Amino acid sequence: MKKLILFIGLLLFAFLNVCAQKEYLIEQVSAINIGDGRILFRDLKTDKPLDGEHRIIDGYHSAYILADFKEGLYNGKYEEHEYNKLICEGAYKEGRKNGVFKMYSDEGRLKEEKSYKDGKLDGAHKTYYTTGKVERERNYRMGKQDHRISRIEKLREVMRILGIAELPDIFPDELHNLLRAGKI
Repeated sequence: MKKLILFIGLLLFAFLNVCAQKEYLIEQVSAINIGDGRILFRDLKTDKPLDGEHRIIDGYHSAYILADFKEGLYNGKYEEHEYNKLICEGAYKEGRKNGVFKMYSDEGRLKEEKSYKDGKLDGAHKTYYTTGKVERERNYRMGKQDHRISRIEKLREVMRILGIAELPDIFPDELHNLLRAGKI
């Protein structure tokens, strides 16, 4: 009996979640660049800015965006889907990217992560091998690349010189000691 009640509760929750969002075809929404990198979205019929959670469907490419809006600007969670697969997720604050944005492959593997603050790259920007290991990491501050080389980038340079393709799961003792001593 408890399982039945739980199942019905989950179904009701899922139904209410789907009903709470409004769907628009891309032709039913105007997107206006307001000049500072932000885009204002309006319902073409009412000319009112979008508010709340909305799904904007691009039927030409089997893609849609699921996002929260406030006064026509992205504000809150943001997701891009193609062929019903999540390809990008992150968050916006007042129309600007804010926080970590993650991009995924067609198979659902994490390909890339970028950190943003007020619409500018700020923090780590990582790309990943298909195995899930970090391929490259760059750091940014206020939209500009921080050219201080991270320890992992130094290690990659040593690996390139030695002809090692990927980071080993277990480092040889000498390499491990150099890393701990901060020499690479």
